[in-house]
Amino acid sequence: MRSRKDRAASVKQAESVKPAEPVQPNESKEEGKKVTCSRAQEKQHCLFIGNIPKHWTEDVLREMVEAIGVGVTKVDLVMNTYRGCNKHFAFVEYRDHDRAKYSKEKMSDPTFKLDGNAPTVTYYNPSASQVNSIYVKNLPNNVTEDQLRRLFEHHGKINTVDLPTP
Repeated sequence: MRSRKDRAASVKQAESVKPAEPVQPNESKEEGKKVTCSRAQEKQHCLFIGNIPKHWTEDVLREMVEAIGVGVTKVDLVMNTYRGCNKHFAFVEYRDHDRAKYSKEKMSDPTFKLDGNAPTVTYYNPSASQVNSIYVKNLPNNVTEDQLRRLFEHHGKINTVDLPTP
């Protein structure tokens, strides 16, 4: 039997990935030539950088990424508020895709290090990120599935709620 402290629930959210929308090309004839237009994929301009030294601050990280490439618009070093240090990763936003691509290539070079650490650098698209499940701790023993659904439904469709048995 779990104690009140150990009582938890797992709430799984439906993936809200929409199927690709078929693109109907716009076709027209211009001076005997067929012109076809289609939508281009949005290019990403935000990078995820992992394996950042624990003692680095956001200012130190900003100086480093600005020294590598221009066009940095935002640096978000994720912090561990209890320990007062970073969680070894950050998100860096650039003015456009070309600047992000240039910086990604520079930081992905095997000889590039952050105080001896080889960073993990990938593109990150915040609008495409999706939470598929969450874990909720310290629930009261009398919480019901309906209460949890009402509490979390405004975040998206909930597929299942798994409550531990008392």
